[in-house]
Amino acid sequence: MTTIYYYWVLGCAITAFVTGVAAYWRNRSQAVGPLLGGTMVLSGFWLIGFAQYFNTGLKEEAEIGWAQFTLGSTILNMPLFFHCLCALVGHARRWRWWILAAYASGVTLLVLLMKGLLISGVRQCPFIDRKSTRLNSSH
Repeated sequence: MTTIYYYWVLGCAITAFVTGVAAYWRNRSQAVGPLLGGTMVLSGFWLIGFAQYFNTGLKEEAEIGWAQFTLGSTILNMPLFFHCLCALVGHARRWRWWILAAYASGVTLLVLLMKGLLISGVRQCPFIDRKSTRLNSSH
């Protein structure tokens, strides 16, 4: 059953990539075009990382690597999405310090993630058993 989810999420990633390219191409002359396109492309990368959750053949080191990839994609995507929304409503210049703060906090969190300081105690967290898709907290 998880194989279906795996390919379904990968299909969604392809859709996000196509949407990102289309958004960029259609709006490339406006400030919001590259921002919206980048947001959708990063969402596609997040979906690729999320799809790996349904890949039952991964070793623990690979699972942590994909978890870092997925979390890193989200960390990078949120400031870009905020910047996109500010540009969409026409207030990017007015909210430039908030946008800069969002990018700075995103970079800070990404550095913490890459140094291994953001993901800790994975064994104590509940997880979904991929073989039976039921919640299991005894791992």
